[in-house]
Formats: sequence, C-alpha cells, structure tokens
Amino acid sequence: MEYQPIQYQIRFIAEAFGLDPESAEGYARHWLSRQMSINSYAKALFAVPAPSRLADTYDKGVKKMLDVFGQHVPFDNKFFDGRWVAYDIRQSERSLAAWQELEELQKSDILIVAAQLGYLHVNQSLARARQKFQEEEFELGALATGCILMTHPHWKVRNLRSFIDTGDECLNPGEEEPSRMLSFSRSTNGFKFEDRPNDLGSIFAGVATGFLR
Repeated sequence: MEYQPIQYQIRFIAEAFGLDPESAEGYARHWLSRQMSINSYAKALFAVPAPSRLADTYDKGVKKMLDVFGQHVPFDNKFFDGRWVAYDIRQSERSLAAWQELEELQKSDILIVAAQLGYLHVNQSLARARQKFQEEEFELGALATGCILMTHPHWKVRNLRSFIDTGDECLNPGEEEPSRMLSFSRSTNGFKFEDRPNDLGSIFAGVATGFLR
C-alpha cells in the first residue's frame, strides 16, 4: 500500500479538524532530517489529532471524527446514528497511557505516530493480539484509525482485508465486560463503521496498532 507523505497528512488533519499544524510540522521535519527509523513492525508514520485537543472526552472525539470522516470519504455510519447513546466506548489502559505519553512528548494539536493497519495481527481475536503485542505496541483506537483512513481512502480498493479492528471496545447496556470491538470495513462505495465480536479472529481482519518507539 502507498502511504501519503507525512506533511500532506498533517495539513489534511489540520484543515479537517481546525487544528494548528505548526508543532507537528516541526516534529516531522526533525524526524525526517535526522532520518530516524521507525519500529520495524510499523508500516509508516501517520498524523492524527491529539485526543485531548479534539474533545474533552474520548467518546466525543470519536463522534467528531466520524462526523468529519463522512464529509471527506463515502461512509456508512447509520449503524451508530440511532444507537450511539447505547454504547460506552472503552479504550484499553495500554492505549490510553500510550496516547497520553505521545501527547506529553510532542505537545502538539496533531501527533505523529508509527503504526500498522492490521497486517500484524490477522486472524487473531483482540485478546490474542494483545498477547502478541511488542513491548512498545498499543491498540491504535477508533479515533486514530479513522483519521488514517481519511488520509488514505484508497485502502478500500488496495487492501484485501475486509475489516480493520481498531482495538477499542464497546460496552452494551447490561454488560459488565465488553463483548464487541469497533471496526472499520469496506462497503460498496467507501467504508462502514461497526462493531463485531471481540473474541473472533478472521483471515479478513486484523487489529490496528501504534508504536511508541
């Protein structure tokens, strides 16, 4: 898969969400000028909004991302339109801590993160994927995964997998532990955002992850 230059991604995210790109552009120039390597398990560098700069809660940030997503890419979010209030999005402690560390390090509206969109954990349930995580690896989450797909809409025609599992889970009413995870999938015209069982691996799916180093 071809990945957009990081400078393009920063500008796209800044314009789409009304964020300041200056710090992220400086961080990217520093990274590129020193030819710093990324984690060998990552596929590329990606630009995504810092969660705390986008909204005061993660749920609101995901909802904002989905609203913006539909303005740029053909998108079916009808599944959640009438049911959003019934869900409680759950980030793992590992993912939450990783994003907080990246925000503290980069101090920017837009964060630069090394990531992969599922190839590393194909045919693994969420629990199994977590067991296989590298030391610096974490669940990318719905917010970041959606933003990456916005800047790479050609994923749907060049990627053979049907689902990208984001690593975020959703707690249904009455549940004490989440039984489903949030995923992006291909649709006829673009993408769908939906949930699927978190204990189900598939040769057509993989968990998207980021890397701190």
